[in-house]
Amino acid sequence: MKSDGITLALASAKEIHYLKEKMKYSFSAAGKEYCGESDLGCCPPPEQLEDAYREPNSRVYKIMRGGFPVGGVVLKINEETHHNKADLFFIFKEYLNQGLGLDAWRAIEQTFPETVIWELLTPYFEKRNIHFYVNKCGFHIVEYFN
Repeated sequence: MKSDGITLALASAKEIHYLKEKMKYSFSAAGKEYCGESDLGCCPPPEQLEDAYREPNSRVYKIMRGGFPVGGVVLKINEETHHNKADLFFIFKEYLNQGLGLDAWRAIEQTFPETVIWELLTPYFEKRNIHFYVNKCGFHIVEYFN
């Protein structure tokens, strides 16, 4: 599906390693800021992407712009309830602050228009993410874990 030049493409098994590496660097800036240079323990483990690829109700997508990957997303799609979840959502570090996140989220919504509820988690210390999801994408905070 397409939104302002952004498309989603299912990732192949061969592309998972590439996405894992890019995801690690995408989350590292916030992780380093919060956890310090030596510990990225507050970032999602790269293995989470591999595990998601093997889960039957998960779909791993590359976020594409002009035929090139600029991010990734793991979606858990429930075909019965249409209560879906974004497990991992990331724009590659070199493409941050270009408005691609909102375009990517719009492409996700266009791809799954039957969705009744979207759910996601983001770290409480990630103020940029919280601003993005609440103020740009229209999410509502329903729980807070600290």
